[in-house]
Amino acid sequence: MGNISSPNYPGNYDNNLVVTWLIVTGPGTKIELTFQDVSTECGYDNVQIMDGPSSSDPVIGTLCTLPGVNSLTSTSNALFINFTSDSSVSGRGFILTYMEIAA
Repeated sequence: MGNISSPNYPGNYDNNLVVTWLIVTGPGTKIELTFQDVSTECGYDNVQIMDGPSSSDPVIGTLCTLPGVNSLTSTSNALFINFTSDSSVSGRGFILTYMEIAA
């Protein structure tokens, strides 16, 4: 189990960011993400979650605010997370927890 947050969280993140994370768990497991808080400039800044180890894997979530359903589960033992911001207006960003679960 672990946490990932945008730079400076809970303070505002910087403009012009591209930040990536790769989560890999044990063979034969999945990953469950739970978003605790998401507050970005919708349409311009977002958190994108790919179902696999790279940015070319299928997107299973793109968030700019806390969704009604605040958790996502991978289909394998890897998730790639990409956070981007544009050149103006920033927000608090996000914080999430992740944990390994049985496949």
